[in-house]
Amino acid sequence: MAPRAPEAEAARVHFPESFDNATHLPGPMLEALSLALNDFLPPGRKVQSNARDPRIAECLSRRDTYETRVLRSEDGLFFISFIPDLSRCGLDAEILDGGTVYCVDGQGRIVAVH
Repeated sequence: MAPRAPEAEAARVHFPESFDNATHLPGPMLEALSLALNDFLPPGRKVQSNARDPRIAECLSRRDTYETRVLRSEDGLFFISFIPDLSRCGLDAEILDGGTVYCVDGQGRIVAVH
């Protein structure tokens, strides 16, 4: 179960009247994204890194480190790209092989990972 804010904090939330300007993720796209994300970085998993700075491995273990893009192809495949942005952890470092692209089909199967 996800952690919850205290009731006093929740009481101050004002929900939007409309979602007109929201990002829309159709159900199949959300399913493909969830499948790829849970395979790429399962909850609680810690990334092992060869970097000298242990903060890099810690940063790569956080889901909010990644820029995520989802593209649906004309043939119904979903391509999901995860690209790390270490600046989100306050780090000024580059890594060359931290990202991954998944191909997920409409049946919820990982077809390929690049």
